[in-house]
Amino acid sequence: MLPGRNNANNVAASAITNIRISRAGLLLDRQNVQRAIPLLQYALAVYEADTNRQNRATLHNLTAVHTQLAAAYARLNQLPTARQHLLTAQEMFKKHQLVASDLAITMAYTSARWHQKMGQWQAAFSQLSIADSMRQAVLTTEQRTTIARLNVPYETEKRENLLKTQQAKIALQQRELQEQQRYTSATWGLFGLAVVIGIVFFRLNRQNQRLSQTNDMLVREQSHRIENHLQIVTSLLSLRANTLTDAQARQAVDEIQTQIQMIALLHRRLYDGERLVEIGLHQFIPETVGAVLSAYQYAHIRPDYRLDTIRLHADQATPLVLILAEVVTNACKYAFPDHPAPQLWVRCEQQNGVFTLSVQDNGLGAGGIGRVSIRQPGVGTLPRNLLGKKLIKTLAK
Repeated sequence: MLPGRNNANNVAASAITNIRISRAGLLLDRQNVQRAIPLLQYALAVYEADTNRQNRATLHNLTAVHTQLAAAYARLNQLPTARQHLLTAQEMFKKHQLVASDLAITMAYTSARWHQKMGQWQAAFSQLSIADSMRQAVLTTEQRTTIARLNVPYETEKRENLLKTQQAKIALQQRELQEQQRYTSATWGLFGLAVVIGIVFFRLNRQNQRLSQTNDMLVREQSHRIENHLQIVTSLLSLRANTLTDAQARQAVDEIQTQIQMIALLHRRLYDGERLVEIGLHQFIPETVGAVLSAYQYAHIRPDYRLDTIRLHADQATPLVLILAEVVTNACKYAFPDHPAPQLWVRCEQQNGVFTLSVQDNGLGAGGIGRVSIRQPGVGTLPRNLLGKKLIKTLAK
């Protein structure tokens, strides 16, 4: 017979034997011992007839079959036969130094069952303890192996996750750094723009200040020239009045001179104050009234003022001052002469955007106590002389 054919026959016999051993194991688990024993005996005969009996795999299989036969005969209470197979298995396991924890555990459990059948409880307990210890050791070893085997991918995954986390963190830091750089660039850009705008506004402000100062100087210079011109006109009128012999004509020149002085005083207050071309009536009315009273030697009179805080533009203040000067002048000319206790009341009030100027004296005229009230617009009670009435009507318009 050819060697190749022998090898093929051995492989086929080995496969059939393994199948029968597996089936015998199932039958033993199902307590069908009678059917399992012939299968095991067949396997034992095959392994004992094997020419390569010294092979460790064959020795392992042969030892396992003797152990299973020992367990089967122990269940059938054929204890001597069971003992013979168990001792054979133990001797082979020890002699050939087989390393198979599952086989050693099976032999220990089989030995414990045999001692139990024999009533040798202490020996049975000892073998059972050995089997449990070996099983626990096997389980522990398997657990460690399993843990070690699982730990490899776990540690690998852990390192990969850590690497991904670090890469994500680095990417985030780079994005934050880029955002910070953009923010810093934008901040410096805005700062530079703000500096440029600030410089432009500063220069414009300085230019506006210079223009404002120049305009202020021009306005004040113009006002000063007008005041000088009015002073020249007043001086000319004074010189002309000294040459007049007609008392009525001289009185008319004096009144015109007083009105021009009031206009000059108004210009001085309008353009010398902090607010150009605006004047506060509550400050200027007492000054105007006092100037007229002094011009007619009534400076000792203390008028009774009741004035609201009102500011007027030059266009409105000029006619108002002339009206006030005319009214006070009429009081000095017609109400106060030969009066033992002359008195003057001046009221300037504002309500709903309309102000009222009221001047009253205690002189005895055609109608008793003299009083003039001027509203804006329109004219109320007028002075006594016809010329004064015409002048106030003209200025009030």
